[in-house]
Amino acid sequence: MLLRKSAVCALMLGLLLTGCGNRGMPVIKQEIMDKKISVLMLSSPALSNQAKQSIGKALLEWRNNQAITFEWLKDLAGIG
Repeated sequence: MLLRKSAVCALMLGLLLTGCGNRGMPVIKQEIMDKKISVLMLSSPALSNQAKQSIGKALLEWRNNQAITFEWLKDLAGIG
C-alpha cells in the first residue's frame, strides 16, 4: 500500500514537473523586426487639448489598424 502511494505521488510529481517546463522567451526574427514601423511623437506644452486629442486618436488608429507602435512624449520643454 505504501509502495503504491509512493508510486502514485512520484508519477504525479513527474507529470507536474514535465507540464511546467521552461520554453523560454519567444524570439522575434530579425526580418520581422526590420519591417516593424514605429513612431516617436514629441509635443510641446503649448499644444492645444484639441490637437492632443486628435494626435492621440490618430496614433491609436495607426496602432490598431496598421500595427504601428508609438511612443508619445508630451509637454516637452524647449519644443516649439
